[in-house]
Amino acid sequence: PALGPRQVHSLMLQAARPLEGRSALRQGAGVVGAPSPEAALVFDPPIVTPTPRGGGSLVAVDIRNLGDAAGRYTVRLRTRGGEVRRLDRIDLAPGEEAEIRARVATTPQAARGSIEVVAPSSGGVEGRVAARALVEPPRPPEARDALGLPEVTVRSGLAEVRLRLGRREREGARVRSVEVSGLRLWLLPSGGERPLAVLGAKMAADWPAGTYRFLLAERLADGAEVPAGRYRLRASAVGPDGERVVTTSAAFDLGSSEQGG
Repeated sequence: PALGPRQVHSLMLQAARPLEGRSALRQGAGVVGAPSPEAALVFDPPIVTPTPRGGGSLVAVDIRNLGDAAGRYTVRLRTRGGEVRRLDRIDLAPGEEAEIRARVATTPQAARGSIEVVAPSSGGVEGRVAARALVEPPRPPEARDALGLPEVTVRSGLAEVRLRLGRREREGARVRSVEVSGLRLWLLPSGGERPLAVLGAKMAADWPAGTYRFLLAERLADGAEVPAGRYRLRASAVGPDGERVVTTSAAFDLGSSEQGG
């Protein structure tokens, strides 16, 4: 009952089980789980965001001991690429808090991974990871806005989709273009049934920035007919930072003669 929201957030993130093959931007910390009764260390902030500083990137996080036992811990960074870098060694008595401030990589993106707090080793064997916090750099603005919302118009039972891919912006006398690749489109039935693939199952091509128009055929990519019903259209593409961006349209009806959008 004495825990604050950020401490509960930290314990919940640590108890989550990561999904293999999915980026942290798509799954967060993973599948939710119940925190262990032995969990005693929490992070503030619960998710650490590296910031550019002095030609590198800096992480700043506080670690608090909520347990009843003191401990000496090693704090390290484990990047997505498998690199492990020691950041500090701390002593934490019950109720104490330690500040970790360290330069960890040349760029915030290179620091993506996790901060691990390792318990003391025993008999020459490396100690267990007592606590872990996600390290996630902020997404660049052009990556967050690399894919527009699908606009679907239905006439006489046929659907037309307008979708902005990438961005083209003028910076002074120069034109800057942000492109996406690997476009995929799905129909999402309103009843929660399996998504229906429309486009992109075997397409990894780059798409120049612009607004595109697609017509949804009466048959899917696998040749099956599209059942009449209420749907949303989901679009997915790989942005300039290498992560997938996903957007979803408003609901619309297919298979009727009524006009909608």
